[in-house]
Amino acid sequence: KGKFVPRSECKIDVGDPAFMLGDAVFDMTRCFNGKPFRLRDHLKRLFRSIDAALMEPPMSMEELEELTLELVRRNEPLRPAGEEFHITHLVPRAQTPRGAARAKSDLIITMRNIPFDAYAKYYIKGVHLVPVSVRSYPPDTVDPKMKHISRMNFCLAKQEASVIDPEGFPLLQDHYGNITESISCNLFFVKDGVVRTPPDRAILQGTSRAIVMELAANLGIDVREEDVQMYDAYGADEAFITGTSPCIMPVSRINTRPLPGPIPGPITQRLLAAYSELAGVDIQDQAISYAKAKGAL
Repeated sequence: KGKFVPRSECKIDVGDPAFMLGDAVFDMTRCFNGKPFRLRDHLKRLFRSIDAALMEPPMSMEELEELTLELVRRNEPLRPAGEEFHITHLVPRAQTPRGAARAKSDLIITMRNIPFDAYAKYYIKGVHLVPVSVRSYPPDTVDPKMKHISRMNFCLAKQEASVIDPEGFPLLQDHYGNITESISCNLFFVKDGVVRTPPDRAILQGTSRAIVMELAANLGIDVREEDVQMYDAYGADEAFITGTSPCIMPVSRINTRPLPGPIPGPITQRLLAAYSELAGVDIQDQAISYAKAKGAL
């Protein structure tokens, strides 16, 4: 505790409530050119999750930011050429005797290389979204805006989608038939030049989602946060997903039905180009080049 150690030496008690009950919150940040991208935005979301989980922060946001940057500095000499780091902040609840005052939460920060070869192909062929019967958590149970590790519904959704397509990305809905999100990513649908995305009532407030909405505003692209149903998804001209590591990836099929037009679509391509300019890295080319070098494409 309180030490920098190799990832291979990290250990956790099998009886720990975070392990047994999922009593922890987390967040993830990626790097571009070895530098954390929008780290403060991710830490703000982490602290919102800590508050929502009725936990006490392990330290101030400024202290956590500096600790994270120090971990990145220590790992930078180990970063292979062409690779990038992915940072995870995990905050398990501090365990105190019953009736005792809440203590500061524990903290684990880990780093790993981004597995570009696992998803680079989707920039080329697009993602297949597969609707599943598993529903998103309703906000009156466990609010999806809190990034917690109690994610059995995501695990079941992934397994169900894999029956249709082993590479399929599950498309979740709420209990009223409104599209919510996929696992680890937010969803956007384009029709007649207008981009629609589910409101944050029952989804994670994705940092990449917010960035895309900022970029769209700068480009004059109309983005609307409103309820989206499968009817709308099937009629979309194009669609894309957003997530921390891939940033933006195009969708090519929904429930085995191909979307019309090229992959990626014109609006998706504009947003991906703008995201790359913001990050200072050609996001699509970086992932594809790495995958080709590894023989994955």
